[in-house]
Order: sequence, then C-alpha cells, then structure tokens
Amino acid sequence: MSTTAYETSITELCKRLDALAIGVSDEFARHQQRLHVLQRMSEGSSDATEVRGAVLASAYALLEAVEGLQSQVGEVRTIIEHQQGLLHSLHEESRTDALTGHLNRRAFDEEIARRAAESRRTANPAGLIFVDIDHFKVINDTYGHVAGDKVLKGVANVLANSLRDMDVVSRYGGEEVALLVPNTNLLNACRVAERARIAVSQSAFACDDRELSVTISAGVNIVDEDPTEAVRHADDALYAANARGWKDYTVV
Repeated sequence: MSTTAYETSITELCKRLDALAIGVSDEFARHQQRLHVLQRMSEGSSDATEVRGAVLASAYALLEAVEGLQSQVGEVRTIIEHQQGLLHSLHEESRTDALTGHLNRRAFDEEIARRAAESRRTANPAGLIFVDIDHFKVINDTYGHVAGDKVLKGVANVLANSLRDMDVVSRYGGEEVALLVPNTNLLNACRVAERARIAVSQSAFACDDRELSVTISAGVNIVDEDPTEAVRHADDALYAANARGWKDYTVV
C-alpha cells in the first residue's frame, strides 16, 4: 500500500471511530430516555419494587456495556494516533536527505511540480537555482569522502541560511544542490544566486584538524509552467558555468 493510500485509510478509520463514539453516545441517551419513561410508569405499578429493580438492572447493564465499548474505542484511537505519528515521521524521513538534513530529490520533484502548478494559476514564477561545488572530486580525492561529506553538508547549510524561511533547499544529487525561491523573477533569482555564491566563498568548513574553503557555480532559471523544462535549462546553465570555470551563475 502506498503512503498516500495508507494515510487515507487511517483518516477514514478515525472518522468511523468518531462516528461510532457519537453513535454510542446517542444510543445511550435514547436508552436513558426509555428508562426514565419506564421508571415513571413503574411509579403507578402495583409491583413497583420489581419493576424498578428491572429498570435499574437494565440501566447498569447498559452503562457497563457502553463504558466498555467507549474504553475500547479510546484505546484504538490512541493506537491509531500513535501510528499516525509514526507514519508522519516516516513520511518526513522519506523526503529528507540523510547527509545534509535538507529535502531529497523526491521531495524536490514534488515541490517544483507544486510551484509550476501555482505559477500556471497565478502567473507568478519561482526562481530555480542549481548549485555545484567546484572541484568537489579533488576534495574527496585529497582529503577523503568524510571530509567531502562535511563540506557538502556545510555548503547546504550556508545556502539555506542565505535564503528565506519559505525557500526550499534540496540535495538534487551528488554535490549538486537545488534551490527553489517562490515569487521570484529571473533577475531576483540571479541576485539570490550571487548572494549565495558570496556566502559560500566567505565560509570555512571544519574537517578534522583543518578548515576547507570552497567556491560554487550555479545555473539560474525560473519555474513558470513546465517543471521539466525549467530543470533542463537550469541544469544546462550550471553545466555551462562549470565548463567555463566560473565561480558564478549563468543563465541560458
């Protein structure tokens, strides 16, 4: 069962449990009314003691049954709420890159699709920036992959800190990081890329007994209607920046 289908099943089950609890409460209220009627009728009976005893016995039996059922419903709802919490945690983990702690490729694909749909609806684009760490292979070959991982994580954090809370940082693949900047045209997206470039160039990343400095290149585009085309153009721009050795962004 897919995550979405499972979430839907859990939601429907919770609704049914709520309806059951309400139904039990309503049924108990209706039964109480019937008992009150019987009790009033028993006051005029010649054998009032026997009738009242039967009424009270029925009332206590019903009360115990309802309390038992409500207890079971409460226990099931507690279990389901716990499972919902676990499901939410698993869902978040499935969207998070284990190394950087930011969104992964799957989550990025979902976000850019959502931004493209929003752009079609509002005619308001989002900035798309692909970032690559220059000469990252040299870092891995020279200092080891552990150092490379620390640099990648550090760069991703610097990029995130250079953005707004509403912006998106995602590890797209390898040392490539993708940024989504909502409500941003191409010119402002270029400004964001330049600000990010400067922030990374001015940072140092601790790796064992040394600090490493790196630079980045970036490709900039906007997400307007077609997310696939937006990614292709931004990636082409990044490739051009890498090929020319720029420590800057480029737009194609």
